[in-house]
This record gives sequence, structure tokens and C-alpha cells, in this order.
Amino acid sequence: MRNICAWVAVLLSCSFSAQEWAPLGATWHYHHYIQGFPPYEGYVRFEAVTDTVINGQPTRKILANNDQSSFYTHATDGVAWVYVPSAEAFDTLFNFNATPGDHWQMVPLPEPLWCTAESWMEVVDTGTTVISDRSLRWLAVNYHNLQDDGFEAVLPDTIVERLGPMDMFMLPQEQCNTWVSPGSIFGLFCYADAEVTYQSPSVADCQLGMGLAAEANSPDVRLYPNPGHDGFTLSMSVGSLSLIAVYDARGAKVHDSGPIATSIRVDTSDWPSGLYSIHVYGDGGQLTRTKWVKQ
Repeated sequence: MRNICAWVAVLLSCSFSAQEWAPLGATWHYHHYIQGFPPYEGYVRFEAVTDTVINGQPTRKILANNDQSSFYTHATDGVAWVYVPSAEAFDTLFNFNATPGDHWQMVPLPEPLWCTAESWMEVVDTGTTVISDRSLRWLAVNYHNLQDDGFEAVLPDTIVERLGPMDMFMLPQEQCNTWVSPGSIFGLFCYADAEVTYQSPSVADCQLGMGLAAEANSPDVRLYPNPGHDGFTLSMSVGSLSLIAVYDARGAKVHDSGPIATSIRVDTSDWPSGLYSIHVYGDGGQLTRTKWVKQ
């Protein structure tokens, strides 16, 4: 028995010593949003907490700070894998060896809702970036989310070694599942491990998961429908005048309007599918940020 335990310990140690994806102790903070009245907006924290073995494969457990959401992942030779319980097997999460034009089916986790099992990820560009004096590879990708009604939503994102996706959650089909209760997980706030740290410019405190200090007294905002197709409506608290600015996933401004007293309907019929950031500036200069997805 001691020999078997020693073999398992060596296997775990060797497999994870050079792992660039999800090193033990790594943490991710993501934007967490629950549509409602009033809406909830904050953060959710994930951490690589422990090593284990599944089907003979050394793997790592990623656990949310509410202790209710977890999954298992490992990396080999530049490819990150995730365990799919329903298939009792590992499937491709990211492939940092990919070249433009490569694609693979997105992992259906936890269970696809408006995305089908045929949804896929396409690599459109690759490169390297330097974070914490380390050269890290990145993939520019398009998520092709195929819905049961045949509609295809194409959402762009950038996936960076160690950090994972910058705009979406690290499980690519999560944007299909969390626009309903318990809410949306998207937009990387912060990442940290023993060698690499990253903090989004929009975040003042990774532990709080809050944006700029001016958001503390931000106006109440309702956004619906989310996701949507040809437009959305923003409703602000009565008695305030607000300016609206909308940015696409590349940071380019695609719309502005104001001052708005109570509500506005924004026509998005000519916009490409994807994730958009909406900035609402109150009459006192307060700022509220929220996200909207065009299907």
C-alpha cells in the first residue's frame, strides 16, 4: 500500500510541476451578475485547490468561493483539458498550439441550455503577450453558439495562458447557461498565482470585485432583454439624468446617447453578435457598468 501511495504522489508531483494552466493555488475573480429587480452585481472567486486522479489522469480541482461550483482540469503539452462527468472522460478546453483556422467543439458544461452540443470554438489569430515578466501565448477566438432553433451567435474573446478567457468564463459554454438563475459569470477581473498576477484596469480591488470608486453611488439600472437580438432597453432610477455609452469586445465605442431621464431603447439590429459593455453615467458623475450579449 505504501508503494502505491508513493507512486501516486510521484505521479501527481511530476505531472503538475510544469503545468502552465491552473497551477495549484491559482485564483480567478470574475464578474457575477444576476438579472432581477434590483439586480445583483459583484464577483465570484475560483481557486485551484487540490490535486487528484481521475481515470488514471492526474488532475486539479477548481472550486468556487461558494463551495457549490467545481470542475476538474489538467494540461499537457499546451492543451488544457476538462473533465466531463456525463461522458466520464476529459475533453479539450483550450489548445494553445492551435493556429488560425483550427477549431474544436466546446465542452457542454454544466449542461447546455440555448447552446447545443454542436457549438464550437474557432481560432482566428494567435500571438504572445508579457505579464509579470513572463511571455504567455494567447488565442483570439470566436465562440460559435448554435441554438436549438438553428440561430448561431458568434461571440469573440481572447484566451491567455494561465489566465484563460478575458471576456467569458473559463468554461466556454458558460455564457449559454448563466443568463438564467443563478446569474451570469463573465469578464475576468483578476488572476493570481505564485508567478503571474493580472488585474483588469476597470477593477479597483480584486477582493471586493468592484470597479472604480465612482460606482459606489451609481444609478439603479435595469437592462432587458439580455441576451437579445435587435435591441435592448435601459431603465434608470426616477429623478436622474444619465448618459449612455456602449463598447464592443475590442473596446470601440458603438453607441452613445443622453441625457436620458428614465429609459431608452437602443437599436442593435446592425451590430454583430457578441458581448458589449454598457456604461451609464449618472447626473452626479457616478458610473454603472453592465454587460449585454447580442445573439
